[in-house]
Amino acid sequence: QLRVSGVNTPSILEAFAATAREDFVPADRRAVAYADRAIPLGDGRVLAPALTYGQMLEAAAPVRADSVLVISANGYLAALAAHLSGAGGRAGAAGCGGAVAG
Repeated sequence: QLRVSGVNTPSILEAFAATAREDFVPADRRAVAYADRAIPLGDGRVLAPALTYGQMLEAAAPVRADSVLVISANGYLAALAAHLSGAGGRAGAAGCGGAVAG
């Protein structure tokens, strides 16, 4: 789905392959973790489709040794960014709850 939609950067595709999306959804929604749709996480938060995150990462273009701050309602995008920034970089995350995101 990512490649056919134009996300072709090898390091981004590698980050997706190395980051288990099901680890970022509630246990009762793990069966649909890779569905091409937003997945409700509770408290007004959602896990966006993988394509959304892929396009965001393509636009931001983080590379090894970059410092990255992700502001998100879940940790999946931060985990992808951490993978991309590598051991020489830094990735931080700040979350926003349902009241802020809603």
